[in-house]
Amino acid sequence: FAACENCDKIVEPQYVNVTFKLNMQNETISNNGVFIAGSFQGWNPATDEMTDANADGIYEITLPVIENTIALFKFVNGNTWAAGNPENVPQSCGTPDGNNGYNRSYTVGATNSVFGPVCFSSCADCVVSVQNIEATGFALFPNPTTGKFKLDFESMMNGKVEIFNSIGEMVYSSSIRSTDLNEIDLSNHAKGVYLVKAGNESMLVTRLLLLN
Repeated sequence: FAACENCDKIVEPQYVNVTFKLNMQNETISNNGVFIAGSFQGWNPATDEMTDANADGIYEITLPVIENTIALFKFVNGNTWAAGNPENVPQSCGTPDGNNGYNRSYTVGATNSVFGPVCFSSCADCVVSVQNIEATGFALFPNPTTGKFKLDFESMMNGKVEIFNSIGEMVYSSSIRSTDLNEIDLSNHAKGVYLVKAGNESMLVTRLLLLN
């Protein structure tokens, strides 16, 4: 109206779902719970509580975020910004927050995606030593590794093994037999922490692998 050109069309933002995963196995959980606060929800530390439905120490939440944007955020052990509650994001994987600290950042694409899991106040997932594996009947060695490692099972398990990187992308998948000493080579993949899942219809075990 009262112009020589057509009005600009208002484009509504498009949202995708991002699942955030946080490993709290090394932390004492606040009585107020575990939360996430970020640029996509008004930086409110009491709005979006994360949950650990299967009691594996991994807290999760799925939130809508505008596609093709950079999400800035922090995980919070509690529901306020009180000292000791927000994580201390390392500089190596953070963006300056303007308060002498750092925020996490995640590039959101045009499809649903997963961030993490990462360890609280860390750039990678929490590392578990191979000595803590006995109870699962699943041995993974050497760990850490420079690329090649082996899987050994104490009980019968004919199924498959899947390996995921720190942002949830599957980088390896293969069938396995418990009667074999299964050798895997990740030499061509980036250094970091990987999640190894092995199992079948009746059993599933997971371990963390550190690739140096």
